[in-house]
Amino acid sequence: MPGLLASLVLGALVVPSVSEGRATDLRPLLIAQAKGGALASGIGEGRRFGVGLALGNPLVFTGRRFVSPHLAFTASAGFLLHSHTGYVAGLDVTYHFRDLLSDNPDLELSAYVGGGLGSGVWKRSAYHHHSEPWSHYHRHELTEFVLYGRPVAGVAVMLRPAPLEVFAELAPLLRVVHEVGFDFGGGVGARYYF
Repeated sequence: MPGLLASLVLGALVVPSVSEGRATDLRPLLIAQAKGGALASGIGEGRRFGVGLALGNPLVFTGRRFVSPHLAFTASAGFLLHSHTGYVAGLDVTYHFRDLLSDNPDLELSAYVGGGLGSGVWKRSAYHHHSEPWSHYHRHELTEFVLYGRPVAGVAVMLRPAPLEVFAELAPLLRVVHEVGFDFGGGVGARYYF
């Protein structure tokens, strides 16, 4: 029964061509795509989930899930190390421009853009001026819960012999809760794909 069903489905892929008066067979094209003919790295196709580490600000553990060869969701959780210290977690959606070096058999270069949302708890130092009984500044730590948005732009090199992606990205944090502000974000990292 499954063989009969497969024959019926594949038989339906012979499309009549009105302009030339003959049939166009789509089966070879679909079989080549199913075997991974479009992108040779396997990342984003058969190997859709990658985990890794990004070094920068923030320093994060990262996971990326491709839902198509060009669209991915990236989750991250880690630590802020720049002007604040604390913890962050976020989710991005990115569109990937794949196989920019199509003539290189060992590498696949891609660029990606997107955006995401996240939250964090971090500490920062605050200074207040006191004039009584003498003029001085008092330093204290503030703990803040923050929601942020972040645009993301990056480049990735995917190694074709191994399911490894090395990437560099810029992703500034735009704080939108507690106070509006801006923090530099980005880094370099790697992900291994399963």
